[in-house]
Amino acid sequence: AEGVAEKIYPNAKDAKEYLVAFPSFTDPGQSKILPQASSSGKGYTLTGKLDYLVLGNFSRWAVIPARVAGRQGYSFFLADLDDKGVRKSGPVFSLGLHACPIVDITLEGVGAQIIGEEGEGEKYFEKASKIMHAAAAAINAGIMRGSLREAIEYTKEREQGGRPVINWSEVRMLLANMAVKSKAAE
Repeated sequence: AEGVAEKIYPNAKDAKEYLVAFPSFTDPGQSKILPQASSSGKGYTLTGKLDYLVLGNFSRWAVIPARVAGRQGYSFFLADLDDKGVRKSGPVFSLGLHACPIVDITLEGVGAQIIGEEGEGEKYFEKASKIMHAAAAAINAGIMRGSLREAIEYTKEREQGGRPVINWSEVRMLLANMAVKSKAAE
């Protein structure tokens, strides 16, 4: 990890250097199509397509799952998204992840450094996802709490039929249901 961090942040000059893109919403082991990694002199080269790369249009670096030719399983690689062999799609719009822009990428002979051991990607994914599930749950609970607060403020200000909509029983039921779900999420 130290070697990877030193490579990513040796003398970072702007925020782009500190962001690391990553694929989201899929276990790479479940994917039938992953980029292919080939061993080259000092590292590896990646070729193929990867969908749903979070922060891919802002980050310089990305953690890419790929299959090493002739090996079982998959591995993770650190790739430079400024490499001339990287092509990025336009923004991918999703139902839930709006604050973190997403792109699909195509890799053509992009140089990469392996993270960990060849074929051990599943083991690393399991360790990281245990940690990330708790973080994702905390983020979602915060979003729910903020949404409830905004909804309450909006219903206090908005008027319909000559009175604030917060005084309508149907609206109060909706807000109550939101409050219960928010509290349960916490």
